[in-house]
Amino acid sequence: MASGARVTDAAIDSFQANGAVCIRGAFDADLIERLRADTDETIRHPSSMHRIAKTPGESGQFFKDYHMARRLPAFEDFVRRPAGGEIAARL
Repeated sequence: MASGARVTDAAIDSFQANGAVCIRGAFDADLIERLRADTDETIRHPSSMHRIAKTPGESGQFFKDYHMARRLPAFEDFVRRPAGGEIAARL
């Protein structure tokens, strides 16, 4: 994990209650920026396996694509770092 990341008991409780929690400092800013760039790239040029869910009349949408870690360098780097697994194990 990056130096500022810490999974507290409060974070664990929040995750168990809500199904999501923000763990600040878990990944360095460079990786986050590269993930943003690769996300923008896959939205502009999705694979044939992508899906978009949108509710008529609403402005938001949900986009997903499969096997991004196989195609995008930042996502491959992300899944191979130990921080995510360490956080998941604690949660």
